[in-house]
Amino acid sequence: MENTTKAVYPEVPVLKMNVSKNERYRCFSKNSSQKFYKLTKDIRIISLKEPPLRLELRLKRTVPRRLYITWNVNWIKEDMDSQNVLIHIKQGDSEPLLLKKTHENGTIAHEIGTSKIVAAVTATAYFNEYLNTTIEKGIFERDVSVKNLTYKRDKNQVHLKWNVDGSFPYEECRYVL
Repeated sequence: MENTTKAVYPEVPVLKMNVSKNERYRCFSKNSSQKFYKLTKDIRIISLKEPPLRLELRLKRTVPRRLYITWNVNWIKEDMDSQNVLIHIKQGDSEPLLLKKTHENGTIAHEIGTSKIVAAVTATAYFNEYLNTTIEKGIFERDVSVKNLTYKRDKNQVHLKWNVDGSFPYEECRYVL
């Protein structure tokens, strides 16, 4: 089955066919004069059973600021030679920077600097030489502010109520009155 090759000549814009794992399919391209041109490479269909890559970003508002990047891939097959995760970060207009290349799950801390940040983190999991999956998440730091401060007086007590804007869901805000 490994070397089975099938020629496909699509006559309609969408071609539906049953495919099997590790079969190869020859691809043809149709130009404006309706002639078929064979592409130089075959398409190989490989089933991907691994669950998707998960990526989580957490910003710590310390000086200097740190971005904690956590990734998780559940590898089904034990083939460490072809299983890799690449973590890149891009801040503003700078070129993407490779932070980590590994086959293990984990967390990495990256120092951002003291200014407000806009960063995009890209994680790519390579399952084998043919298949990879990529996920990209961005983070934007906003000022934390207290809004809609109201109070209610009740005998010898004052009840305060407020909303907080700009904090991340995982941050625990502390208040000083």
